[in-house]
Amino acid sequence: MNTLEITYSLTVADWRAYQAAWAQRLQDRTRLSRRAILSIVLLALGLACVLVLLAVQLQQPIPFLAVVVGACAAVLGVMINMRRLRKASHPDEQGVILGPGRLTFDDSGMRLEKMHSLIRHDWSVFQDITQSPEHLFVWIDRMAGLIVPIRDLPTDLTAAQVMEQIRAFASSAIVIPAMQAPPTNTVTAQSLSTSASSGEHSFWKSIAGFLLLRPVTQPALALPDRALCALALTYLASWLLLDWLTAAPGSTFYIYGLLGIGWYASLILLVAAIWARLSQPLAPFRSTLAVVLAFTPLAIALALLILQYVPDAAILGALILVAFYASTYGHAALRSLTARHQPQAMFAGLLVLSLAAWFAQTQYVTPQFWYPDDDAEASGEAASSMEQWRQMEALLFGQSGRIDAAVAAMERPDDLASAAFFLGFAGMGEQRVFAGEIALASEVIAENYGTGSRSLQLINDRRDLASQPFANTSALRQALTDIARRMNLDQDVLFLALSSHGSEDGQLSVSNLGMPVNNLSAQDLAEALDDSGIRWRVIIVSACYSGQFIEPLRNDTTIVITAAAPDRTSFGCADDRDLTYFGEAFYRDALHSSVDLRTAFQRAKAEIARREEQEDIEASHPQAHFGAAIERHLRGMRTANR
Repeated sequence: MNTLEITYSLTVADWRAYQAAWAQRLQDRTRLSRRAILSIVLLALGLACVLVLLAVQLQQPIPFLAVVVGACAAVLGVMINMRRLRKASHPDEQGVILGPGRLTFDDSGMRLEKMHSLIRHDWSVFQDITQSPEHLFVWIDRMAGLIVPIRDLPTDLTAAQVMEQIRAFASSAIVIPAMQAPPTNTVTAQSLSTSASSGEHSFWKSIAGFLLLRPVTQPALALPDRALCALALTYLASWLLLDWLTAAPGSTFYIYGLLGIGWYASLILLVAAIWARLSQPLAPFRSTLAVVLAFTPLAIALALLILQYVPDAAILGALILVAFYASTYGHAALRSLTARHQPQAMFAGLLVLSLAAWFAQTQYVTPQFWYPDDDAEASGEAASSMEQWRQMEALLFGQSGRIDAAVAAMERPDDLASAAFFLGFAGMGEQRVFAGEIALASEVIAENYGTGSRSLQLINDRRDLASQPFANTSALRQALTDIARRMNLDQDVLFLALSSHGSEDGQLSVSNLGMPVNNLSAQDLAEALDDSGIRWRVIIVSACYSGQFIEPLRNDTTIVITAAAPDRTSFGCADDRDLTYFGEAFYRDALHSSVDLRTAFQRAKAEIARREEQEDIEASHPQAHFGAAIERHLRGMRTANR
């Protein structure tokens, strides 16, 4: 019998060479480069999804530089950790791999003798033999091979001759058919694991361990097809019962819910297939399917609880926590099945779940079977809407009379050479800060210019629909016309204060309980003032981009004061505030202690600039136009009217 015998001694350097050869072999066989590209694409998509969710939640864009730096730091950290692990992972220097040994090749197979062990392989497991500059590698499995240092070859043989002789042994060997092989040689590691664990661990005991986020030794997850189908049918029956119990009385059953069930069933199969296919080594699909199925009812229960009881502002955070828990559960299961961490499989599964959740929400994919009767629901909504509109109609039609009555009550003493009148306009009813600011403006201007008995406020305030007339363009026109009839147009001055949100196109927002109303533009205001015939005007606009009101209103008999430049926002218009930044600086602090409006504006402007700089926000740059004629007209009027 021909025999090839090689006595050798393996070191850690030989093991490193084997790792490099194995990696190259795996890349050649599985197209690792394409898989790497796919992993990068999936990582980019996942990062994009996270950024979109953060941007929506935070209501502001995520800085691109921060994304790049964070991504680079994450990749660098992973690379450093992988390099550290590679350096630390090597066999014992005198174990079953490294150290001295003897390899024998003959017609019967391959035999590896160590000081403490003897391992024999038939030629049936031989796959290939490859050469590197310093080693020969005899491959007996996708991941396993025998290391033959070229330095330890017999002196009378070259590496090429050794490779040729080993191939000759392999080609001439008689392979025993699988059916005739001894039973002990046909038992796979998976069957051994299953048989050993079936008597020790039950399926639900393994699942309980995963739910506690702990890996389980030899998990019992290989359920037969019949058990898997029974589990899925049990979930379907439970969902039908739950949907029926929570449906409104008189609901109707529709079979279309099967489409939603089919969507989510396909998703379960897809995630299980991804976990099984992308795990290294491959995980049994039946086991990963059992893992996903077992978690499904808990995921449904958590999602329903979050949507039912968690406040809207915290729903996204709660769902992220559930996703993190599900990922950790899956990680524990895959680690138990494969004895390794599986980040690629976990990431791909989580990405698929995120995209599926987004699609289901946007396309209204729901497994609901019982729906309330459309006619009853529509009639109930219609009745509610009609009653709401009846109440609103009564309020709307009473507005004109309320304005007329309020203006009719204004007293204009005959002994005043010049009288001051006040008209306030709070445009946004959804935020109380604007109504509060106009109320303060009315008080301060009354204190300084004697407008107390000659004041009218047009207010949109969700908290109070009865105290003041509503604010809208039509109401403003009517109020200006009525006030003009009470004024001496040659001498009297109108103080007009407006407060609301402002838009970049120069309009003040007007809204009140969903009523169909138009916003107020600078041109609308200028036309309404001109049509009323009011000559002497002091107009104060507290809103973003309010500087755009200056040019349409500019003339020698008008003062226009605005909270911001035409291209800047103002600040402090949140619903939890009593006044805006401009309202605090101008109405509350500056106006009552200043000798005239120009001085009050300069003080308020300086205070706002100081505050914005302190808070590190973009300056609003309040603007103003002071007509020379009205400034002369107002001298002495303040004292006379107090």
